[in-house]
Amino acid sequence: MKYFFILIYIVTIIILIYAFQTKKTENYLDKVSLSNLTFEGKMGQERFSKDASRVTIIIWFHPDCEICRYQLNIINENIERFAKIRFFFITADTNFFKHKYKAIWPDLLQSTYVSFGIIDKSKFIDEFGPVVTPSLLLFDRKGILKEKRYGEVKVEKILYLINNISIPEKTISGSN
Repeated sequence: MKYFFILIYIVTIIILIYAFQTKKTENYLDKVSLSNLTFEGKMGQERFSKDASRVTIIIWFHPDCEICRYQLNIINENIERFAKIRFFFITADTNFFKHKYKAIWPDLLQSTYVSFGIIDKSKFIDEFGPVVTPSLLLFDRKGILKEKRYGEVKVEKILYLINNISIPEKTISGSN
Protein backbone atom coordinates (compact mmCIF):
# COMPACT_ATOMS: atom_id res chain seq x y z
CA MET A 1 0.00 0.00 0.00
CA LYS A 2 2.90 2.31 0.80
CA TYR A 3 4.31 1.84 -2.72
CA PHE A 4 0.94 2.64 -4.23
CA PHE A 5 0.91 6.08 -2.59
CA ILE A 6 4.50 6.71 -3.64
CA LEU A 7 3.55 5.82 -7.21
CA ILE A 8 0.51 8.14 -7.08
CA TYR A 9 2.73 10.93 -5.74
CA ILE A 10 5.31 10.47 -8.54
CA VAL A 11 2.62 10.37 -11.24
CA THR A 12 1.05 13.56 -9.82
CA ILE A 13 4.42 15.33 -9.92
CA ILE A 14 5.00 14.23 -13.53
CA ILE A 15 1.55 15.49 -14.55
CA LEU A 16 2.16 18.84 -12.86
CA ILE A 17 5.53 19.22 -14.57
CA TYR A 18 3.99 18.37 -17.95
CA ALA A 19 1.13 20.85 -17.38
CA PHE A 20 3.62 23.57 -16.43
CA GLN A 21 5.75 22.92 -19.52
CA THR A 22 2.68 22.96 -21.78
CA LYS A 23 1.49 26.25 -20.31
CA LYS A 24 5.01 27.68 -20.68
CA THR A 25 5.07 26.70 -24.38
CA GLU A 26 1.63 28.20 -25.04
CA ASN A 27 2.70 31.52 -23.50
CA TYR A 28 5.91 31.40 -25.51
CA LEU A 29 3.98 31.33 -28.79
CA ASP A 30 2.53 34.78 -28.14
CA LYS A 31 6.00 36.34 -27.99
CA VAL A 32 7.75 34.68 -30.95
CA SER A 33 7.95 36.40 -34.30
CA LEU A 34 9.75 35.68 -37.52
CA SER A 35 13.11 37.36 -37.08
CA ASN A 36 15.83 38.32 -39.47
CA LEU A 37 17.98 35.48 -38.16
CA THR A 38 20.51 34.34 -40.76
CA PHE A 39 21.18 30.81 -41.91
CA GLU A 40 23.40 29.20 -44.53
CA GLY A 41 21.39 28.80 -47.72
CA LYS A 42 22.38 27.06 -50.93
CA MET A 43 23.67 30.36 -52.35
CA GLY A 44 25.23 31.75 -49.13
CA GLN A 45 23.79 33.64 -46.17
CA GLU A 46 19.99 34.05 -46.16
CA ARG A 47 17.49 35.41 -43.65
CA PHE A 48 14.15 34.37 -42.29
CA SER A 49 11.81 37.11 -43.37
CA LYS A 50 8.09 37.66 -43.24
CA ASP A 51 6.08 37.99 -46.41
CA ALA A 52 2.96 40.14 -46.11
CA SER A 53 1.31 38.18 -48.93
CA ARG A 54 2.11 34.69 -47.63
CA VAL A 55 1.94 32.55 -44.53
CA THR A 56 5.41 31.27 -43.57
CA ILE A 57 6.22 27.76 -42.42
CA ILE A 58 9.56 26.67 -41.00
CA ILE A 59 10.15 22.94 -40.85
CA TRP A 60 13.02 21.82 -38.64
CA PHE A 61 14.30 18.51 -40.01
CA HIS A 62 17.29 16.23 -40.38
CA PRO A 63 18.02 14.44 -43.68
CA ASP A 64 18.66 11.14 -41.88
CA CYS A 65 15.30 11.26 -40.08
CA GLU A 66 12.84 8.87 -41.71
CA ILE A 67 9.78 10.86 -40.59
CA CYS A 68 11.36 14.09 -41.88
CA ARG A 69 12.10 12.59 -45.29
CA TYR A 70 8.56 11.22 -45.51
CA GLN A 71 7.05 14.61 -44.62
CA LEU A 72 9.23 16.47 -47.14
CA ASN A 73 8.35 13.89 -49.81
CA ILE A 74 4.63 14.46 -49.19
CA ILE A 75 5.03 18.25 -49.31
CA ASN A 76 7.13 17.87 -52.47
CA GLU A 77 4.35 15.80 -54.10
CA ASN A 78 1.70 18.35 -53.05
CA ILE A 79 3.61 21.61 -53.56
CA GLU A 80 0.86 23.01 -55.82
CA ARG A 81 -1.51 22.90 -52.82
CA PHE A 82 0.84 25.24 -50.95
CA ALA A 83 0.88 28.07 -53.48
CA LYS A 84 0.34 30.78 -50.86
CA ILE A 85 2.96 29.57 -48.39
CA ARG A 86 6.60 30.54 -47.88
CA PHE A 87 8.59 27.46 -46.73
CA PHE A 88 11.92 27.31 -44.93
CA PHE A 89 13.28 23.77 -44.50
CA ILE A 90 16.00 24.11 -41.87
CA THR A 91 18.50 21.61 -40.51
CA ALA A 92 21.56 21.59 -38.28
CA ASP A 93 23.28 19.05 -40.56
CA THR A 94 26.31 20.97 -41.83
CA ASN A 95 26.71 18.49 -44.69
CA PHE A 96 23.15 18.90 -45.96
CA PHE A 97 24.07 20.64 -49.23
CA LYS A 98 26.48 17.80 -50.00
CA HIS A 99 23.59 15.29 -49.93
CA LYS A 100 21.67 14.45 -53.09
CA TYR A 101 18.67 16.48 -51.96
CA LYS A 102 18.15 17.94 -55.45
CA ALA A 103 17.11 14.55 -56.80
CA ILE A 104 14.96 13.76 -53.76
CA TRP A 105 12.81 16.94 -53.67
CA PRO A 106 12.90 18.44 -57.19
CA ASP A 107 9.50 20.19 -56.97
CA LEU A 108 10.46 21.93 -53.73
CA LEU A 109 13.67 23.18 -55.30
CA GLN A 110 11.84 24.63 -58.30
CA SER A 111 9.45 26.63 -56.13
CA THR A 112 10.28 30.30 -55.74
CA TYR A 113 8.92 30.30 -52.20
CA VAL A 114 10.97 27.41 -50.77
CA SER A 115 14.36 27.76 -49.10
CA PHE A 116 16.61 25.11 -47.61
CA GLY A 117 19.10 26.11 -44.96
CA ILE A 118 21.55 25.15 -42.26
CA ILE A 119 21.70 26.77 -38.84
CA ASP A 120 23.21 25.91 -35.49
CA LYS A 121 20.49 24.26 -33.41
CA SER A 122 21.24 26.39 -30.33
CA LYS A 123 20.72 29.62 -32.36
CA PHE A 124 17.45 28.24 -33.70
CA ILE A 125 16.26 27.29 -30.20
CA ASP A 126 17.30 30.68 -28.79
CA GLU A 127 15.14 32.37 -31.40
CA PHE A 128 12.14 30.04 -31.72
CA GLY A 129 12.12 27.95 -28.55
CA PRO A 130 12.54 24.20 -28.11
CA VAL A 131 12.18 21.89 -31.10
CA VAL A 132 12.29 18.18 -31.81
CA THR A 133 13.03 16.58 -35.15
CA PRO A 134 10.83 17.23 -37.06
CA SER A 135 9.03 20.38 -35.93
CA LEU A 136 6.74 22.73 -37.80
CA LEU A 137 6.44 26.45 -37.00
CA LEU A 138 3.59 28.36 -38.66
CA PHE A 139 3.77 32.16 -38.87
CA ASP A 140 0.98 34.45 -40.05
CA ARG A 141 1.50 37.18 -42.66
CA LYS A 142 2.61 39.57 -39.94
CA GLY A 143 5.39 37.15 -39.00
CA ILE A 144 3.86 36.11 -35.65
CA LEU A 145 4.16 32.46 -34.60
CA LYS A 146 0.65 30.97 -34.53
CA GLU A 147 1.31 27.20 -34.32
CA LYS A 148 4.17 24.99 -33.27
CA ARG A 149 3.85 21.26 -33.87
CA TYR A 150 6.25 18.47 -33.00
CA GLY A 151 6.64 15.35 -35.12
CA GLU A 152 5.06 14.65 -38.48
CA VAL A 153 2.21 16.93 -39.52
CA LYS A 154 0.00 15.63 -42.33
CA VAL A 155 -0.66 17.79 -45.40
CA GLU A 156 -4.36 18.10 -44.57
CA LYS A 157 -3.53 19.25 -41.05
CA ILE A 158 -1.08 21.86 -42.37
CA LEU A 159 -3.74 23.20 -44.74
CA TYR A 160 -6.30 23.20 -41.92
CA LEU A 161 -3.93 25.16 -39.64
CA ILE A 162 -3.22 27.68 -42.38
CA ASN A 163 -6.91 28.23 -43.03
CA ASN A 164 -7.59 28.79 -39.33
CA ILE A 165 -4.94 31.34 -38.40
CA SER A 166 -5.86 34.99 -38.31
CA ILE A 167 -4.86 36.58 -41.58
CA PRO A 168 -5.07 40.36 -41.89
CA GLU A 169 -7.67 41.55 -44.36
CA LYS A 170 -6.48 43.45 -47.40
CA THR A 171 -7.43 47.08 -47.51
CA ILE A 172 -8.73 48.30 -50.82
CA SER A 173 -8.33 51.98 -51.53
CA GLY A 174 -9.01 54.14 -54.49
CA SER A 175 -9.55 57.71 -55.48
CA ASN A 176 -12.94 59.36 -55.79
